[in-house]
Amino acid sequence: MPGEESQGAGGPDGEALRKLRALAEVLAYFAASRNYGYVDILSNALDPAVALETVYNLVRDFKSSCIDREHRPCEGAEAGDVDARCPRVSARELDEAVRAFAELTERLYQEGRTSDLIVVYRRLAAEAIGRSLGLMVRCGGEGAAGPQGSQPSKA
Repeated sequence: MPGEESQGAGGPDGEALRKLRALAEVLAYFAASRNYGYVDILSNALDPAVALETVYNLVRDFKSSCIDREHRPCEGAEAGDVDARCPRVSARELDEAVRAFAELTERLYQEGRTSDLIVVYRRLAAEAIGRSLGLMVRCGGEGAAGPQGSQPSKA
């Protein structure tokens, strides 16, 4: 998980990093949806304010897509399209992850450890890209109301 290698040198503790996993899942959802904007902004963030604003917008859009309504992958999609299923992340888990992210960001920034911040942001983004493959579904027939398979082919 992001930043774990620096734990022994006063880096982010394991518990704080475990709480970020919900954020990685949400980032993965958007990457699986081929919406890489949040992942790209976070991986390139050099300023904590940019990273925090990105997480705020990410959570707001995820709430609209997956928490406030029932998301049905492939609804209205054509055969062969790729869509993403919502990860199983509760509002409470996401709230805890956002809080942990904000606290970790604030602590590392106050300690003058901007290089550690950048590593955390980039590893979180990289983990999201890896997890995105598990959320992708290939859509079935025309106007399919659901996926006809669990993952797109790797061809």
